[in-house]
Amino acid sequence: MLVTGTSRFRPDFHIDLHTHVLIIECDQKAHAGRHTHLSYTLESGYAPVLVGHPKYALDAERTKKLAADVGNKRPLVVIRLNPDKYMDWRGWWHPGCFRDKARTTYFPEWESRAAVLISIVRPYLHSPPSAQLVEIKLFYPGHYPASLN
Repeated sequence: MLVTGTSRFRPDFHIDLHTHVLIIECDQKAHAGRHTHLSYTLESGYAPVLVGHPKYALDAERTKKLAADVGNKRPLVVIRLNPDKYMDWRGWWHPGCFRDKARTTYFPEWESRAAVLISIVRPYLHSPPSAQLVEIKLFYPGHYPASLN
């Protein structure tokens, strides 16, 4: 739980850098609800589009409450990492970081994602973001890689 917070949310990682706050959340299954699926439509150029996202609305509400917890006076960076398999914006499947229900780590995929996460986090450790709220989603279905955002 954030010390100054009233929401009682417990981020997976919370780093208070005095000028800004960095939160990293590990969102299993990309926080997709039971009714979430990928749709391929003409409007999207047959690119995968996530449809029916009940938990994404909850993520947005959670982010707002986390921002309120840090006082809305300092910039907040929220990085959401999906460790599970997903289909990227090109329609390519990527394996998850765990091989089975026992959560045995699949190291090549975990190391690859950890390297991307570190490259995203590193600049925020040294300087605050220019925006008051930054939310970055890594390895979510249909999302572009962070380097293309």
